Amino acid sequence: MVVTLNRLKVRLAKHPFRNGPRELLMTSQTIPVDPFDLIVFGGTGDLSERKLLPALYQRQKAGQFSEPTRIIAASRSALSDEAYRDFAAQAIRAHVGAGDVDEGELARFLARLSYLQVDAKSGDGIERLVKALEGRKAVRVFYLAVAPSLFGGIAGNLAAHGLAVAVAAFPLVDDFFGVSAGLDGGCHANLQCRVTRW
Repeated sequence: MVVTLNRLKVRLAKHPFRNGPRELLMTSQTIPVDPFDLIVFGGTGDLSERKLLPALYQRQKAGQFSEPTRIIAASRSALSDEAYRDFAAQAIRAHVGAGDVDEGELARFLARLSYLQVDAKSGDGIERLVKALEGRKAVRVFYLAVAPSLFGGIAGNLAAHGLAVAVAAFPLVDDFFGVSAGLDGGCHANLQCRVTRW
């Protein structure tokens, strides 16, 4: 008998070596998610290079992305889509085990990537993001892989340009609120206020 609990496949079976009572044996199962747009602020930063891009590649390889999922990196650097894809490929090859990189899956993953020059602090370039998301009905996820001091400004710019008004749009920040994240009460209150407005 097989049941699914919170995306974890659980198989009920007899113990393989004795005819005793049933036991729970767990096996993991990757479940593809609905198409979404992931917008990564700080897309050229250290966190994206070492952790986020390799982890997203692993999700691609596991078959979790469905079409037409897109990953849009946003950062201050002036890069083309192709230059960003080169950056991502280097990051994945450097931070994923050599035997774990499948060139076909890597090519499919890189095809999902695009890049926009956006200054998170001033909001310059946010219009390019508005245009890139125009007419898309997919879930939007904004990943803030930037310094905590920029969270409130990014949230404000997203709200001011109507990018985070749907129920399915929400920000992910890369740290917990509190002293360890370098957030004072004002910054925390600012982001919390903007998130609840969405």
